[in-house]
Amino acid sequence: MAVRAPEDEVEALARLLWEKYRGKPITLDRVGKPNPFVVRALARSLLEIAYGAGVKDPLHEIDWEGVIDPNLGHKEVIDSFITWLNKHVGKKVEVIENIDRTISEVERYIHHLRDEIKKAPPDVRPSLEEELRKWTEELDRLRNVKKPEVRKVSPPPTPLPKPVEARPPPKVVVRVEEVREHIRRNVIFPKVYRIDWRDDRYEGLGARISYHRVVEDELKRRVEEVGGKIEKIVEAAPPLKVMYVDFRGVKPPIPITERLAKLRTEFLKTVEGWATLYLPKPKKEAFMKEAEREFKEAEPDIRRFLEEGKEELVKEEVEHLLRSKARLIVSLNRKALEHPEISKYSGIIPPPTPPRPPPRAEVPEVIYPMRLSPEAAKWAKWFAKLERALMAPPSPKVPIMPTISHRNPWISAFPPTGERINRKVILHERAYGGLAKIGEILGIKVPIRIEWDIDELRAILDEIHRRGSKDMKEWVDVLREVLGI
Repeated sequence: MAVRAPEDEVEALARLLWEKYRGKPITLDRVGKPNPFVVRALARSLLEIAYGAGVKDPLHEIDWEGVIDPNLGHKEVIDSFITWLNKHVGKKVEVIENIDRTISEVERYIHHLRDEIKKAPPDVRPSLEEELRKWTEELDRLRNVKKPEVRKVSPPPTPLPKPVEARPPPKVVVRVEEVREHIRRNVIFPKVYRIDWRDDRYEGLGARISYHRVVEDELKRRVEEVGGKIEKIVEAAPPLKVMYVDFRGVKPPIPITERLAKLRTEFLKTVEGWATLYLPKPKKEAFMKEAEREFKEAEPDIRRFLEEGKEELVKEEVEHLLRSKARLIVSLNRKALEHPEISKYSGIIPPPTPPRPPPRAEVPEVIYPMRLSPEAAKWAKWFAKLERALMAPPSPKVPIMPTISHRNPWISAFPPTGERINRKVILHERAYGGLAKIGEILGIKVPIRIEWDIDELRAILDEIHRRGSKDMKEWVDVLREVLGI
């Protein structure tokens, strides 16, 4: 059934439409005259349609002036209002004309006309009687028409979604042969003679290990490290012993390709985090390319160590790469020593925090007992200013660049030091910083690295010696002498 609108809201909406659009097509009756009863019937229909669509307070929630087009007829206004509701409220509304309500409004209007005829002067009565006749005919027509009431057709209820059935976790398929190979690689060593596999109730991972009794403690340690469970030890013909082990708790080894990819991802993620914190974008890109190149060069060694099961050497190789990148970042930005990981891998102790400067000394105001001449007053002000400058503590913003004392500013600020190992040269942090700074001034491209090939470094030094200043050439000469190139 349709929801009946409150009479006070119908009256309020009808008054709004009548006062706003009087004389417009929306207020005209079938005779073509403005009729408040017709507007009231339209207001009631609009409100009941809105209530049926689920609008809680349609009189105040709907912008009626923006929704209703006063230049349309009643049927078009109702159709456009239903379209608007379907779009903005989201519920489909179907309306069929409510004959009973319309009949009630027409009867009320006819009763109003009869009262007006009784009070009207004789010259106005014919027009009112003609209008009464037309509305009486319209009332008879409506009473002869039988149509259903206004109703709201609700959409069929949406069926509840079926609960998602919990799926069991996928079963990990253990490749027995791979696990056996992993056990052989980590358990067999000299004086462990053989391993016989038992398939009964051990899923192919029960083992019978024959060994010399002098290696019993070492064998126990290796079996426990790999994840095996010792069931019993049987004395055989001396000095032979037999150990029965359950290896079902051993985790299957990760394939070497996956392990290598994981190590590469972790290494690049770590150094990328360092570079993001302490390097600008152009240097970060070059730094990451160099890191990828270094890991690619070390990849064959890491793969060999993984195949041989030498986890300590794998860890040592990755840490060597991290130390190299940490030292390089420190050489490019000394603030990187504040990072605990970079400080740890670089092996450089961060400088101690400088002590706080003493409080600024207050210079007592000098009171001169006598009036000074303009010249003397000028000198007095100058001496007071000099005194304040001498007594003031040094500014903490002045960078301290001390390394060694030398007449050449390049050698003093960037000591040309490093090490040579066969065909490789390792520049110290300050030396690389000086090389990069000179290259930036002269427009020479200097790659971001610490380990250098001798020929590549010699080509850069020759270019600096050809184009640089006298102090730069002297710095290059000292670096060549130190490295022996």
